[in-house]
Order: sequence, then structure tokens, then C-alpha cells
Amino acid sequence: MYLPLTIHIVGNDDSLGMASFDAVLNSFCQLNEDYAPAGIQFFIEGSVRYIYETAFYVHDSVKAGGIRMLQYNVANTLNVYFVGSPAGNCGYNLPYAGIAMSNSCINGHTFAHEMGHCLSLPHTFLGWEGGRSWNGSPVQVFNTPAPERVTINYTDFKDTIFLNDTLIIDTVFVENVPRVGVNANCQFAADGFCDTPADYLAFRWFCTAANSISSLAQIDPDSVVFQSDGWYIMSYAYDECQVGFSQEQINAMKAYVLTEKPSLLYNQSPYNDSVGQLMPLLPLAGAIIPSQSPRFEWAATQGATHYYLEIYKEPYATNQVVERVLLTDTFYQSTRNYTPRLASFPYAWRVLPYNNGYTCAGFSPVRNFNTVLPSGLEPAMMEQTLQWDLLPNYTNAGQTIRVAITDVKIQHATLRIYSSTGQLLWSAAQNLEQVQNLEISIPTHWASGLYFVELSTELGYRGLKKMVLK
Repeated sequence: MYLPLTIHIVGNDDSLGMASFDAVLNSFCQLNEDYAPAGIQFFIEGSVRYIYETAFYVHDSVKAGGIRMLQYNVANTLNVYFVGSPAGNCGYNLPYAGIAMSNSCINGHTFAHEMGHCLSLPHTFLGWEGGRSWNGSPVQVFNTPAPERVTINYTDFKDTIFLNDTLIIDTVFVENVPRVGVNANCQFAADGFCDTPADYLAFRWFCTAANSISSLAQIDPDSVVFQSDGWYIMSYAYDECQVGFSQEQINAMKAYVLTEKPSLLYNQSPYNDSVGQLMPLLPLAGAIIPSQSPRFEWAATQGATHYYLEIYKEPYATNQVVERVLLTDTFYQSTRNYTPRLASFPYAWRVLPYNNGYTCAGFSPVRNFNTVLPSGLEPAMMEQTLQWDLLPNYTNAGQTIRVAITDVKIQHATLRIYSSTGQLLWSAAQNLEQVQNLEISIPTHWASGLYFVELSTELGYRGLKKMVLK
């Protein structure tokens, strides 16, 4: 079952504070991994949207957040908003509006938890969030038997927004520990699922992946002692032990979509192929390039429809990102001037390939580079003026290609041929005259596809041209 998401990244009025694009893609990746065992996957419908509104970026009530969501929602998609503070929570879901996610909780399983709510799932501890204390009555004391019922205020989480002071108070049966027998009430108590165990812990609690059981003992209304199980994503255990959904929870989510949200099922064959790791090409590692308008190139990556390029100053920990660019091409020509930096702290660049259904490929290896000013420095001038051609650039294995170079300043050059994934296949140093034709015999065993021919000189020039073998 494939479901469309519209992702909204919210920032302040001055466009600051927004979640980084790669962090959002990582969160989306984790969401799909969490839902894969359930047979549910999500895809990003359209482009990621940006909102610059301080009052939405940090809002103090879920009702205020819901009102703003209704202004920006995209119909027939599940809308999720990454904000600075969603009413002081890690996240929340409003059935009539959408999901709000805190930037501080962007990692882990919070996204999957809130999406569970969006697809109709309650907490495993339904009834205990506030419990009997919503109106000032005593909270549960865990060393005594739980009451048979609790009353809860769920006004803000109903299917319709209530703009006045209306309160909607629900009464919920407290879940007994037995799953079968005369004392079993799991079919109608708490979350209504019999394959999720009793759980009264409506606060974040610690456990480990090796032991997902709570250290705090609880006592059910029949005086049966038990401990909560944090394996379930819809519990409030910390991320370390949350793993997945029970079969009844999975069935409920799918039934909810089929009966209540069939408009989400308009595309059951979205582009969701996995994406291979990307190989950066130019600038090469350690290259010295012109400071004005540098160009970045990388190999096309199988399955990728988009590329997220990040250029930054080393060290990365200082978060001095110079440019973040989203592209569909395999190159980017910057319009900026990159002032030379100290050799110990150069620039660096990396690229993250993805498509709208798969964002888990991760960044390419990092490539460092530095720059030189163009005023009178020979390497920079050569970078801009050297002319060379690759003839033909569309040929067959076993044929000969010719590299034609015209420049009186060049005496020595190195030619290299790379595969489309960046693997070095062939290299040779050449002595050049004023006009020089260099011939390269393409091995007969090379497969059809895209290759890259690189020319580098003793004066610092590095250039790249494409070659296609039929």
C-alpha cells in the first residue's frame, strides 16, 4: 500500500531555523523502514514545500498548529510539517489537519509514531495520557491496582477542530493483563488490540534493545502485576527499543485507509526503486580550482531522479555550509566566488541521490578542494581557456578515439578514463606539442554505457568529457 506525503519545512519569518533537507530525507527513510514490515510505504508527492512563519515555527497549542495546517495542506496527501516546537511536543497528529514534527525529534521513530496516529492507531496506553488527572483528580499510583475506567480529555484530537471552549470527555476501560478468559477485556479496553499487551505508562521511559520491558511494575484492576513492553512504536518507550507494529495494528491501519481515506490510493506504482551510491567526479579530491563560479560534476546514479548537493567549509562540525542545491542534472555551475582557504581547512562537497520513494542512499564520499584567485595565476587562467575535443564521443568498444588539444602553454598532460561509477579504468601520461592529437584504443571488453575522459595538465587544469559506448 503506497501513500503520498506532502512535506512542509517550516522556518522563522527570516527563513532561519529550518530543518536541513538531508535530515528530512533521513527521517523519511526511517519512516519507510519502520513501515516496510507492515506492507505500507510512503512517497513524497510533488516538491518539498517551505513555509516562513515564526508563529507556526514555534506554536504553543495544537489548536493553533492545526489552524495553520489547514491553510497549507495539500489535498489527497498526508501532510507533515517539520517545525521548531510543536506545542512543546516531539510531535503530534491532528486527524482533521496533519502531523507536526519537532526538528529536535527528527531522528528515531517519532515520525512513525505520529504516522500511526494519522492512520487511526491510538497509544498502547490509551486512557492514561492525563488519565484521571485531567480534572485535578488523583493520578494513578502504580503500587496499587488500577481503576476499571479512566476519563480523558481528547477534545483537541477529535476529527473536527473545536474553536470554542467545548470539552469532550471520554471514558476508557483500563486494560487487564489476561488476553483470554473471563477477565480479558482487550477487545474493547484501551487501544482495542489483543496482540498489544497492557500498558499504563503515558510518559517517556527508558529501556534497551536487548530488554524492551519497563523497569516500573504496574498492577491491573484484578491485581495482576506486569511490566510494559516498549517494542511497540505506539508506546512511549524511547527509540532504543521501539521496533514495529502488531498484526492487529497493521490490519487497522490498512482498513482505515481503505474505508476512510481511499483518495490516498491514486498511485499504487510510484517510483520507489532503490538508489545506488553516488560517485563524485569533479573537482577531484584535493583539486585546486578557480575561485569564480566553480563547476561540480558527478556520475548519474541508478534509480536517482534528484540530487542534493552540499558545499561547505571544513571542518564540517562548524556547519559552515556555503551552498545547498537540489538538482535533477548531474552537474552544477555555481554563481558564487569561493575565496581561497587555508590548506588545512579547505572546502568540501558531497551529493545525496534520491527519488520520491527512496531516500536512504546517503551522501557520496566527501571530496575536498580549494581555490585560487584568477588574477595573474596561471593555473586558474588555464582552467578557463584550454580548448580540447574528444572525437568521436559516441563510439564502439574496440575503436579508437582522438583527443585534440590546442594550446602553446601545455607540454605535459595526463589522460584518464573512468566508468560511470567513478572507477579508474585507464591512465596515461602524454607529451604535447602546439597541436597534438592523442589517440586512445578502447578495449574490446568494455561494456556499453557511459564513461568519462579526464584531461589534467601540469598547470593545474582538470577537465572532463563524456564518452558513450554503443
